[in-house]
Amino acid sequence: MLSSTMIDLIRPYWHVTADGRTRMLTYVLSLLFCCGANAWCQTPTPISDRPDETRHASWERSGVTKTMDANLSIRTWHDLDLTFQDGVAVIQTTGNDPYFWLSLPSRPELQTDWMLGLEYFCPDGIASVQAHLGLPARAVGMIDLEPFAKAEGWMPYAVNLDQLQRENTNSTDTSAIRIDLGTRADRHIRIRRLQTRPMSNRELAIRRKSDRQKKAQQALAASIRRYHQRSWPAHIDRISAEPDAIRVEGSFAMDIADQRIFLIRRNLHSVTALPASQNELANRWIVQKSEDGLSFTCRIPNEIADRAAQWGDRFQLVRQHEPTESFTLMSAAHWFATDLSEASAPAQQEHQVRKGLTCLTTRFPMTMLDELGLQHGSININMNSLVRRVGNGDDASYRLDEAGFRRLDATVSYLSKAKIQLAGILLIPNSPTAPLVHPDADPAGTYAMPNLIDEANAQAYRAVVIELGKRYGSNSDAGTIDHWIIHNEVDYGWQWTNMGPQPMDIFMDHYVRSMRIVDSAVRDFNINARVFISLTHRWNAQDCQENKTYAPKAMLQWLQKHGQTEGDFPWGVAYHPYPQSLWESDTWNDDLPTDSFDTPLITIKNLSVLDRFLSQPECLDSSGRVRPVICSEQGFHAPESDDASLQGQSAALVYTWKQLSKLRSIIAFDYHRPIDHPNEGGLRLGLRGLGSKRHPLGPEKPAWSTYQALGTPAELQLRQTFQHLWQPSSPDH
Repeated sequence: MLSSTMIDLIRPYWHVTADGRTRMLTYVLSLLFCCGANAWCQTPTPISDRPDETRHASWERSGVTKTMDANLSIRTWHDLDLTFQDGVAVIQTTGNDPYFWLSLPSRPELQTDWMLGLEYFCPDGIASVQAHLGLPARAVGMIDLEPFAKAEGWMPYAVNLDQLQRENTNSTDTSAIRIDLGTRADRHIRIRRLQTRPMSNRELAIRRKSDRQKKAQQALAASIRRYHQRSWPAHIDRISAEPDAIRVEGSFAMDIADQRIFLIRRNLHSVTALPASQNELANRWIVQKSEDGLSFTCRIPNEIADRAAQWGDRFQLVRQHEPTESFTLMSAAHWFATDLSEASAPAQQEHQVRKGLTCLTTRFPMTMLDELGLQHGSININMNSLVRRVGNGDDASYRLDEAGFRRLDATVSYLSKAKIQLAGILLIPNSPTAPLVHPDADPAGTYAMPNLIDEANAQAYRAVVIELGKRYGSNSDAGTIDHWIIHNEVDYGWQWTNMGPQPMDIFMDHYVRSMRIVDSAVRDFNINARVFISLTHRWNAQDCQENKTYAPKAMLQWLQKHGQTEGDFPWGVAYHPYPQSLWESDTWNDDLPTDSFDTPLITIKNLSVLDRFLSQPECLDSSGRVRPVICSEQGFHAPESDDASLQGQSAALVYTWKQLSKLRSIIAFDYHRPIDHPNEGGLRLGLRGLGSKRHPLGPEKPAWSTYQALGTPAELQLRQTFQHLWQPSSPDH
């Protein structure tokens, strides 16, 4: 029986429902277990007071428990260093057999399973994660878990304890769990919010997802692949605007004079690989064939077409089957804005990389921006703040939020006056109540894909984009944005552009629609505007999570193929060539990057691979130009208290600038970030330290003056100071 003291301890974690039934919503590790064997009830020993040899002591002999905010009780561990900072377990593996044991509370029977939930931060990821239920003396029969995928922000993770118990036939003991963290030393992972809890409704829904739904997803992905691989009997070659109409021209692969061919416009939310809807077929225009039957034209009067056709709509040919009213697709779709002849091209004669920063705001004095010699920079655009939903259900409508735009005006105007060429990063914070969020977005994602599967939401997204294009076009009073980075690190979409688990073909079909809606709108108001796909350094990654993460190389190949199918547009690449390990700044010592197009990583060390890849004939745009690259996010870790790291950060900046000077595709380098951020999992990437009352913008690190010197005569001295680190055998390098 529980003592009154134990009941008082437990009471905050129990909730009584209205009908009197008691249900445990959250169990806090180690708290309840204190009512069990007294070996679990010992006073936690501070990590600093613990002799090293106890880390390898047996379970029975160790008698050591480490508790964190009453949420975490780690009994013992092996081949790892463990500290606790502000409610976070900070772990670094030190050998090839790292693991730790957790005490587990007793758990009542439920109709659903019990989960061990946590959040983690692990930029390098950990593969081969395993677990075992039961005490160490019976630790056999390890079960494979999902890996800790690379996470540069806090990611949720859950272990199904009941499933683990069902699979582990070697032990019925559920008092503890051992978690093995792979087989490599020097892996860093941080863990917080560790708890046992019932399976959530969302987890239960995912578990019960039917095979039919999965098969439908696979079938759609296959349809999209066939669509891009097919040799179509007709092709739309050009769509142009005349004073009073839209003119569409195209060709046929054979004489089809006896067939009735129509032009239709596809809805924003349509997948063009699928048959047209009745709504789309209801408005169709018959095409006028040439005498030889091998070409056609079609003019759509403006009063019918609507000018919005220039902002993200696609046209497609269909053939009518007589005497029925059925139709089949005759061509791939073609976007309005595919003429690249007027699209601006980055200067190719005198190559100069524009020096920039991420996370720019009005808090930085113009004198400070000028001292750094900034020519480029990025700002985050929260698209949810620019639109609001009015009403609910079928009566819901969407309005632009003028207050949100005015706040953005202040930033764009301020930085434009500082003569900084701006890139706007279009971000959709992942909230189930936000109007623009994709309905399948999983809560694991920090940001979400826009909702382009519902016409009303797709129209709302386009309305926001059109307003952005108008507001920040050429010579705008509110300032100008030339570069538009479409969402964030889409190859790692599960965290940074979440759309739920999707095969890459479905994910990319949706993502490219977002790119093209933005392209068609912003380029109409600014001839210098260009959209960019945002990618991490995981170039040809082989450790992708199925339907969650993808290889950047494959995504660029998909995007190139899309342009061949539906018409090219002037996109570029916003690449993030962080070092191999985000914790180490000596990127010249990265051992995974190679000079091959199949390299697993592209970091600053081998950034020339991306430059050569984009210079291949098949990768050039339709005007024969190399697509531009912005190194739009990358930084080097350097805690203020670590002199060696501070020097390494400066050296890495000098090395980076020298590498960039060789690559003609690179048009800008935006360092991430100006100031250390307290919520980046312990990473200290800033050119300045953490802000404080004394230093609101953080104290300068040596890297601040180093970055200031890049591109000036002072850079030569810095090269001479640091070059021995990456080229010790050649002082003239």
